[in-house]
Amino acid sequence: MNGAALLALLRSYIDEPDQTFVTDANAQSYIQQGYREFRNRVMSCNPSTYTASVTLALSNVDSYDLALAANPVRILGASTLTNPRLMMLLNVRKVEAGSGDELRVLKGVPSRQALQTNPDGYFLDGSVLRFPEKQTGSYSVSYVPVTPTITFGAADAEFDDMTDWHDLIVLYAAKSYLIRDGGENPMLMSQMTIREGDLMRYIAERDVEAPMYVNEVYHTLDEGW
Repeated sequence: MNGAALLALLRSYIDEPDQTFVTDANAQSYIQQGYREFRNRVMSCNPSTYTASVTLALSNVDSYDLALAANPVRILGASTLTNPRLMMLLNVRKVEAGSGDELRVLKGVPSRQALQTNPDGYFLDGSVLRFPEKQTGSYSVSYVPVTPTITFGAADAEFDDMTDWHDLIVLYAAKSYLIRDGGENPMLMSQMTIREGDLMRYIAERDVEAPMYVNEVYHTLDEGW
């Protein structure tokens, strides 16, 4: 579904066919919140679904500020960004310049102190990516970007690759509307639970090389939502 289809489906679900009580701006805000919740649900099963990456060219440095205006790659901070904004850092790898072939995988650590005992570590200290010693070469940074804004023109294209599950975005959006409306909709909540289970099973079966996520998904499904 594109943004226009999501908007039409939401109006159908909440029985507000025009803008008398729910303006398009209201409806779009619910859909945007629904998309955030949808992406978070997908990432709880497999964070790499929405992966972006940038490559840092390091030259004898032990840190790189991802927000510094003078740096060629900026994915944090108030300066104009060169790539989508970082929400969750996934991994850092040293790669071959040009080909991008992986040379070394670095391990994320929880503090600057932990870097002292891990020569292959990295730590994101605010906006600064820190290393235990000076680095030279190309480093690929994989991360989950912040949720992009859905646009709602009739001609807009699909905005991610999970289109068969975008009805969940509308179900989440309708749930947000119910907070304002002060109502309850057991059928909507039941359908949401069913579709969440379907989505998690789909990701588990699709990502056959990610058994850690498969085990987590089925454990969650067994417990119920």
